Amino acid sequence: MAEPIMTPAQKSKQRTGLVLWAAGIGIGLLIQIVMLIVLPVLADGSVAVMMLFLGAVIAIPACLIYMVVPLLIDRFEPEPWRTLAMAFLWGAIGAGGLSLLINTTMSLIGGAIAGPSGATFFGAVVSAPIVEELTKGLAPLGMFLFMRRQFDGKVDGFIYASFSGLGFAVMENSVYYGRGLATGDFVHQFLIRGVLRPWNHAFYCAMFGIGLGIARETTKRRVKWLAPTAGLFVGISLHGFWNAHGFLLGVFGIRAGLWSQLVLTAFYFLIVLVMVGTIIYFVVHEGRVMRAQLQDEVLIGNLSQADIDLAVHPFGRYKARFGPGGSERRQQLVGAIIRLAMTKSHAGRAHAGKAFTVSMGAIAPLRQEVLRLRQPPQAAAEQQSRH
Repeated sequence: MAEPIMTPAQKSKQRTGLVLWAAGIGIGLLIQIVMLIVLPVLADGSVAVMMLFLGAVIAIPACLIYMVVPLLIDRFEPEPWRTLAMAFLWGAIGAGGLSLLINTTMSLIGGAIAGPSGATFFGAVVSAPIVEELTKGLAPLGMFLFMRRQFDGKVDGFIYASFSGLGFAVMENSVYYGRGLATGDFVHQFLIRGVLRPWNHAFYCAMFGIGLGIARETTKRRVKWLAPTAGLFVGISLHGFWNAHGFLLGVFGIRAGLWSQLVLTAFYFLIVLVMVGTIIYFVVHEGRVMRAQLQDEVLIGNLSQADIDLAVHPFGRYKARFGPGGSERRQQLVGAIIRLAMTKSHAGRAHAGKAFTVSMGAIAPLRQEVLRLRQPPQAAAEQQSRH
């Protein structure tokens, strides 16, 4: 089914967002070229750049594996690849470049004030959590403000924020892997960043994305402001704790080393548990929302309970295509059922908030599409030819 036509105001807002995104990408790219390529070449020749390239060769394929998790959540109403790519590129280039410049500047200021320890504190503990979460969060915020048709709620906020965080992680890991290859510290860097904590940047940013999603779904003005603010605060706090663990342990008089690693390991597994719990919640919640929105379709005879069970199954599209009696047409039917359920959900939310949405006008055509796909192919073709 073709997407509803955008109004001139929606098109203008989307163009504004694209211009801002492109400008940010350009600035971030310029900063990274200067700081990661030009300056190292002037200082040490081309060795550092070669190490950076090798680091990227290692970091990028690993990130493709990490992407599987957010994509599993996005199985009902997948986001367009182009918007996911925009979020990822923003994290890797826009947020990566801006954070690199600001964090480096803060490190230099801290070093001038208090020496090496001041550089670490100002750059990693003070600047990095705030600057990186703000810059990464511009990706889901941009979708929320300028491309609202692609941002429907908590799941979308989680997805876009995760992709922005993963993009940032690719940039950062490329730098650290490259340095590790040059100094002989690669194995340690890969274990820490690629194995033990690949989800940190995505998880921190996801807190803000979920807050934006709550704001998108609610009709309460106070929640629209409090939810994103709280999400951003949680993300910055978790990020800050991770970066400041050595300082925190020192404040409480606990020796670093083993205790430090135990604390970080426990913290990481907490992140994993919360991440898994969030994924399970989203999967279950979306399934319940779909079932609730489709029950009236069963009552009026448009769908059967078996159709709904297949559509809300975690691998419903796959089963419809490759399971017993599966076909491309049945896969299309599952997709149409999912779109109908989600469209009705969006329309109901807009009605509750006394707002207009193009989803209201899309329900009837989607019902017709579902009915057409449920018919035998020959009967559907004959009916379509009559129209």
